[in-house]
Amino acid sequence: MQPLEAALCAACADVSGTIYLAVSGGRDSTALLHAAAASLPLARLCVVHADHGLHLDSADWCAAVEGQASALGVRFLAT
Repeated sequence: MQPLEAALCAACADVSGTIYLAVSGGRDSTALLHAAAASLPLARLCVVHADHGLHLDSADWCAAVEGQASALGVRFLAT
């Protein structure tokens, strides 16, 4: 197991219920999404993306995060 995946498992060990993961679509949160999907129970994981509409491409970022979540089998919620 990679260090990030191990850290995620340790951080979520005492969490019951759904684990919500905020993903902006940037490189760091995308890496976190992939590590979470590889190490945490997919049934308990939900990706959340907040589209504030502050960037002209914000809808594209939201769609990209949704596509990645779907490809990984992770629930997705946009706000």
